[in-house]
Amino acid sequence: MIAMWAKRRLEDGLSLLPCRQRKADRLPKCYKKTRLPECGWGTQIASITLTHQHSSSPPPSSPFQAQDQTRPPHSPTSYTSTGFIVIMRFSTFITAAVLAVCASAIPAPLPQRSAKIAVSKSGAYTVPEGGTYSNRMTWDFSKLADGAKIPDGLRVSGYPVSNTHLFVVQNTFIKGGYLNLKVDGGQTAMPYKAAEVVTSVTNIKYASVRTVAIFTENPGVCNGIFFYKNDNQETDIEWLSDAASQSNAGKRQVWFANQSTGPKSPKAYKSVPPPANATSTEHEYRIDWLPGVVRFFVDGVKTWETQQSVPSVPGPWVFNNWANGDKGWSAGPPLKDAIFKIKGIDMYYNTA
Repeated sequence: MIAMWAKRRLEDGLSLLPCRQRKADRLPKCYKKTRLPECGWGTQIASITLTHQHSSSPPPSSPFQAQDQTRPPHSPTSYTSTGFIVIMRFSTFITAAVLAVCASAIPAPLPQRSAKIAVSKSGAYTVPEGGTYSNRMTWDFSKLADGAKIPDGLRVSGYPVSNTHLFVVQNTFIKGGYLNLKVDGGQTAMPYKAAEVVTSVTNIKYASVRTVAIFTENPGVCNGIFFYKNDNQETDIEWLSDAASQSNAGKRQVWFANQSTGPKSPKAYKSVPPPANATSTEHEYRIDWLPGVVRFFVDGVKTWETQQSVPSVPGPWVFNNWANGDKGWSAGPPLKDAIFKIKGIDMYYNTA
């Protein structure tokens, strides 16, 4: 299509000026390129000024002549005492078209990740933001084939939570390079089927845990990444997929929380907007649990920290996806299958 346009211009006596002759401040970077890879344009493109003049001077060889990209600052059309000049500009159209093509050709930047920690000569892992740990566990589910067994170090849960929901083994599986935690869609009777994995190490005390995951899109579930010993020793990152949840109040949020450790230490919590495309793009969600403080990170950036109700006893780390119909929290159950996808987990930790 571009080639046909160029051919017609030449047949009419127009020239196509190379982009490199253009002023740098008038064209986007990719516009000035004449090579195919940047924007997919195989033809050099120039802004064309069409001019028609009436005067006593000899007429031009063609009634239309390509001019340099100069423009009267006051108007796209100007008149003189000896005739008139009609200036027809294509630059706005061409620039807009090229910008649109370039925008579609430039990939979105990848979300940041926390730096991986190298082991020291003493065998310890020191996290720059604070904390030194003796142990590391890491799981990369992208390297596993569909249907592969859940790797060592993680246990699949199979137990009920009161009469509201039930973690079932078959709802946890490897597929598409992810650990999939599924809540069945269209359930009508409690307990609702859900999914969970727990670390085999159950005496973790202080840790930096980084989880790369895609949150659930379908409304009606809670995705959880958290340390849990009991209801008074818990620190969480949670995603409520239903904007209509009374907690979300119309806008889906990522929730950080330390559960109350007792009557004199109330729950500490904060909700933040999710990162871009949280239900279709991998992002890293991280908890650094240290003595007296818990820090929460998204894509390697500290988002919140609290010194209130910090857990102080050892326990396991938990990853789950569930619904119990509570309109104040998870809502649901979902109408369609709702899957929490985990790409990888990187955990630095101590034990007690």
